[in-house]
Amino acid sequence: MASLQYPTPTIEEPNEQQLIEWMIDSVCEATDGCVVEPDGECPHGHPSWLIYYDMI
Repeated sequence: MASLQYPTPTIEEPNEQQLIEWMIDSVCEATDGCVVEPDGECPHGHPSWLIYYDMI
């Protein structure tokens, strides 16, 4: 799991297939549901799920 510097996720965790798709796509969901770049975070401070799971 990612560093504790990020806020607690506010939406349901994605499944493995969704994570794989996000690794290929140029957009990803943040841990609060905002759409972000795979290596980004939203204006509310939530990271992409890929960052949260230390996948990138």
